[in-house]
Amino acid sequence: MGTALPLTRQYKTIETDAAGEPRLMTYLGTMVGHDNRRGEPGAICGGGTTSPFKAEDRTTSTFTNTIELVYTLEQTIDVGIKADLTQAMVAAGVPVQITDRLQTDLDASISQLKKQVVNAKATLAEYQLKSEILTELDGSENDGRFAKCLAALLTGNWRLYQAVSGFYVSDGRLDSTTTDNIIVNLVARVKLADPTVDVAKSRRI
Repeated sequence: MGTALPLTRQYKTIETDAAGEPRLMTYLGTMVGHDNRRGEPGAICGGGTTSPFKAEDRTTSTFTNTIELVYTLEQTIDVGIKADLTQAMVAAGVPVQITDRLQTDLDASISQLKKQVVNAKATLAEYQLKSEILTELDGSENDGRFAKCLAALLTGNWRLYQAVSGFYVSDGRLDSTTTDNIIVNLVARVKLADPTVDVAKSRRI
């Protein structure tokens, strides 16, 4: 409720469900502390274990023209990439003792990957709680499914996510030549450390 609140951290990714649709209700209809500007998913409005807001309480997406985005993997890459890469090497037949010795090389490869530039196409999408739902919320002071939610908001300690907008990235392209060179160099170091490793198999990392 209230005026829009700018966020201080802008890179947030909304998880998708099995159908590939964003889990919008992890935001819409949830509440966050008045001073929380980190853009994290909120708590259930009014407490409890089930949100009073349903998926049908939101609008369908509103799209604008598709735009071009340029960003580096460092802005989006998962912190677990080193563990994933190590696991992939082991799955490719690289002995654990070798991967342990190659941790410095792994760090260097990851550092290079993070600097890779991605050219992507993205479409702006915005979802909102329907106006009639907000009207129902405003009238739930004494009863109704939003009564506890409204009571929490009226304390002034919470804000409600009424809308969420972001970019749906439909296409992304890496400089495959540079990426291949990084992997080739890593595989070469693996071969140097253990000549018995099947390099062709390791290239699938």
